[in-house]
Amino acid sequence: MSYCKIHGEYYGYVCEDCGTAEWALRETVAAAAHAQANPGDYDCPHCRYRSLRVNASRCPLCHGEIEGGYWNDVFAREKAEAERKAARLKAEADEERRTAPARAAEEARRVTKGRQRRRNEKALNGAGVGATLGGIALGFAGCVSCASQMQVAGTPGFQDHIVSPFNLITGLLIGVIGGALIGAFIGFLIGSE
Repeated sequence: MSYCKIHGEYYGYVCEDCGTAEWALRETVAAAAHAQANPGDYDCPHCRYRSLRVNASRCPLCHGEIEGGYWNDVFAREKAEAERKAARLKAEADEERRTAPARAAEEARRVTKGRQRRRNEKALNGAGVGATLGGIALGFAGCVSCASQMQVAGTPGFQDHIVSPFNLITGLLIGVIGGALIGAFIGFLIGSE
């Protein structure tokens, strides 16, 4: 790795910023050289350099004489090109006007679809939050309910047993499943509004 003293960065073979700057400089120099070699607006029919100004009678580079018929042909080509461009722009504008209602309807469908998607995402997020909270709350409630069924030692009917882990897990699972279903339903209803 090398260090670029200009840009203060490490690079592999050539600093990217220096390479970009060098490329831009080369393009600028090439454009300046082209502008110097071709100072005009139109091509000379003799030397083929772009050295002629409008209605010039002589080429400044090769000193060839420019006849009047040359300029008539140039102006006819420019007029035809301008007419083609105007016709193309008019056709594009007509096409734009013709397809505007369809594009507006498509945009409205896209916006409506986006709103519906966001509404569905909100409802699903509400269902997920409701299921989570409902599952936690009712799971805890089921566990507490099973624990409260435990008989206290020394009371009539005590059979020397405590609530088994199986009963606690069963109460927890029933509470979680029920809470998740109820919470999802309520969350979906709240989220869809």
